[in-house]
Amino acid sequence: MLVVLSYFCFRFCNWIIGLTNFEEVYYAQSAKEMIQLKSWLTPYLFGQPQMGNSILFYWLLKSAFMLFGASSFSARFFPALFAIVGVIALFLLGVWGFKDQRKAFICAIVLMTSLLYLMFSRMVFPDLIFSVFILLSLTSFYLSFIDCSKKGWAILLFFVFAALAVLTNGIFGLIIPLAVASVFLLINKQFKFIFNRFTAWGAVIFFFITFPRYFLLNKFYADLSSNGLFYGDYFKLPFSFKSLSFFAWNHYPLFIAASILPWSLFFICALALLPKQLQQKNKIFYSFLISWLIVVLVIPIFGCFRSLGYLFLLLPAVALITGGYIARELLTKKTSRLFDFVSWTVVLIILLIPAVLSLVLAGFTENLSIYLPIKLVAYLFIPSFLCLAIAAFIFLLNRNKKLCFYCFAFILPLFLCLFPFVSAKLEPYFSTQTSCKYLLEHFQVNNTLLVAKPYLLGVKFYTDKEVAGIDLYNCGFSAGKGKLFLTTRESLLGFLRKQNLTYCLLDQRSFNDLQQFIHGEFSCSILEIKAKIYIVKIEKLL
Repeated sequence: MLVVLSYFCFRFCNWIIGLTNFEEVYYAQSAKEMIQLKSWLTPYLFGQPQMGNSILFYWLLKSAFMLFGASSFSARFFPALFAIVGVIALFLLGVWGFKDQRKAFICAIVLMTSLLYLMFSRMVFPDLIFSVFILLSLTSFYLSFIDCSKKGWAILLFFVFAALAVLTNGIFGLIIPLAVASVFLLINKQFKFIFNRFTAWGAVIFFFITFPRYFLLNKFYADLSSNGLFYGDYFKLPFSFKSLSFFAWNHYPLFIAASILPWSLFFICALALLPKQLQQKNKIFYSFLISWLIVVLVIPIFGCFRSLGYLFLLLPAVALITGGYIARELLTKKTSRLFDFVSWTVVLIILLIPAVLSLVLAGFTENLSIYLPIKLVAYLFIPSFLCLAIAAFIFLLNRNKKLCFYCFAFILPLFLCLFPFVSAKLEPYFSTQTSCKYLLEHFQVNNTLLVAKPYLLGVKFYTDKEVAGIDLYNCGFSAGKGKLFLTTRESLLGFLRKQNLTYCLLDQRSFNDLQQFIHGEFSCSILEIKAKIYIVKIEKLL
């Protein structure tokens, strides 16, 4: 059941929006060039090697492109697949920790329907895959601790998954699982647990999985690997106290609560009641989850993680704590007043969604009509959420707590069900796919395209044409900057003079600049405007 539900949440129509500008196409284009250049060792971008620390993610992307072709479907295939694996792994960890499949199932539903997890399962980023390897590593460790008969191979799996996490996102793939395991063993006064032959063999396996790539990098890209991103990502940043950032750490509690929507209020209640759980029969498991929280909450103090990437490391522990609290309430005959209050509050919030949508549509119809099909929003979104709110209200009124829980779980998936109806209008605002398709279908492009900086990677990915970027404000990409970007009026005019006809994909700022520079020497005509992307043709005047 979890596999089927996860497949719907993570794969349903996740390809209908093209790869988003810059972020997703950055990884996709690099993997595409790895295929073109027949490279497995390092990613490339515009023909230049990139010493990033997500090589396993690039391997997965490259494999998907080789199997299914380069598209948004294939680019998002492995993030969605790993999201499903993460749900199943969390279910197994919940079964071993709570010793109750029903509690574990509810925890898995909480993770599956959380805002951040749903978002990143549908995006081309390594963060989710990295967090799933961390989850698998810690699940293996916990199994080795509670079941002596499985201790040997579980410890070996702990190091295997930690090694894969290192290949996905750097040395913290080992530091985090080791730190969580160490804190847990210290809390339970069982630190001698790690001193055995399986730990030694696991360290050897870890070395043989991770070392070959670093050895080859040092051999073939000595300058880049020692002085570039490789050195900074793997050695300098993790141990640099100059990156101390207490301000960033202070606002993480708000991000954590937002990341687990619509379960945020339940999580706050579960966190408040967490000390009591250390006195219950599952106190060992809760001490493990607390160790997880402690370690991951300390890491951002050193500024080593971006906000969203860091939150993924917390989500499994947060989902288990929240799901455990919800399950305890659902499986008792009478729920607590606090749980009832939070449930009624969530029902009220669901009721507010159609009310707010109605007010927004009534007040801003003219402004929103260019982005959304207003009638579809009015006829689909508003009635759907109104029905969901009424159903949750009736279930809660009749004390049918379980069905009310599933109504809450369906809040975000309901958006997914309705999203295909509005995706066609929204897609051009996030991706260059529609604009590139229009250009290639209606015009014969035989020379270099002129592209605004934000769209450069997307246009390259979707057209496979030579591209030159307008970067008059000198804030372009580092890879191939000299030959890719036109940073002055002289270089821009020099480029246009080399081609009798130039097709462009520009934002409004670049289009306005271009019109001023080419006045009197070239003719400029707008072929089409897709959202905020100007498809333009520039010709030399006779």
